Amino acid sequence: MQQKMRPFLPIKRVFDNEFISLVTELIFLIRSYGIDKVGFSNIKKDYKLFISAVHDGWKKAQIKISHNVINKLSEIESLEIKKKEFHRQKNKDAKQECINKINTLKSEILILRRFIDSIVWTILEDEHSTIRRLPLDDNLDNLSIKNLKEAIQTLEEINSNPFTIGISSDLTTFIHTGDLLVRNYFDGTLSIVELKTGKKNLEFCDAANFSLHSECPIFDEQYTKELSPVDLKHYQRTKKQLQHMKDVTNTINTGEGYDHFHKKTVKIQDNNYIPNYFSEKIMEE
Repeated sequence: MQQKMRPFLPIKRVFDNEFISLVTELIFLIRSYGIDKVGFSNIKKDYKLFISAVHDGWKKAQIKISHNVINKLSEIESLEIKKKEFHRQKNKDAKQECINKINTLKSEILILRRFIDSIVWTILEDEHSTIRRLPLDDNLDNLSIKNLKEAIQTLEEINSNPFTIGISSDLTTFIHTGDLLVRNYFDGTLSIVELKTGKKNLEFCDAANFSLHSECPIFDEQYTKELSPVDLKHYQRTKKQLQHMKDVTNTINTGEGYDHFHKKTVKIQDNNYIPNYFSEKIMEE
């Protein structure tokens, strides 16, 4: 119990000055950038300008986080190779130093991803019934350099619209639905986007989409009968991803549908529930 109730360690005892400086900058970009850019007295006068300014801060934060996470993942890969070599050489001290550095980098990545989580919670207006639809119970984590670079490239175009904010799902710790979460504040739409590249990926995606929307009872049997075992698994995985996205969006939009986390049908009660937070109590202390 004493271990669980211990005070938080001072951040400077765990992380270096460069990371602390980055965290400080991200807090400003996410929480204060929009207000500072527009001016507190002008927020209500030009709300559209304020929204675009807030989005601008979030987008800058996501770019910084993406590049930092990519660099840290690359460094972890290099350290893992060194760790194996030190293990082979039976150099325990050098191996342990690598392990410590890897653990620090993983902690830094987790902190950076939590910043993205905070943006998503704001985008979704702290609506628990929506947020609960997005994770899976197997806690899949597809964080990789390749996926992040692909997301950055697509988000550059999406986020050129000042009233649109697109977030890489892989950068969050809890969105296991789609590759991107996109919110447009001008028309109020919320989209979950799956990124597919490559001829075979696109072909399977089109086929799976047709199968799900047509609900044809014989399509899958006819389409898959000549596929290799590897391609069959690829198609089934693609269809499963699209089915998950369809179920999530249907439940969010209609208030009723299948929940993949709890593996059962759910119905969201339409009531104006306002959750209690401890922030005011903390600020009073």
